[in-house]
Amino acid sequence: IKESAKWLDSVAFAAIQDARKRGPDHPEDMLSAFLRMPDVTDQYLRDVFVSLLLAGRDTTSQCLAWTMYHLACNPKV
Repeated sequence: IKESAKWLDSVAFAAIQDARKRGPDHPEDMLSAFLRMPDVTDQYLRDVFVSLLLAGRDTTSQCLAWTMYHLACNPKV
C-alpha cells in the first residue's frame, strides 16, 4: 500500500505542478478551478486530485451491480 500511495502522490503532485504552470484560468480541468482559492496548499490539492480521480469508481460499480441484479430479477425487462 505504501508503494502505491507513493506512486499516487507522484502522479498527483506532477499534475498539480502542471496545473500551477498553466495557471488558475485554464478551463480544461477541475484542478485549475481549485487553484483560484486563496492560500491553497499542494497537500490540499493532492487530496482534491485523489478524490476527483477515485470518486466515480465505487459509485459506478455499485450502480452497475444493482442494475444487473434488478435485471436478473426481472427477466421481462
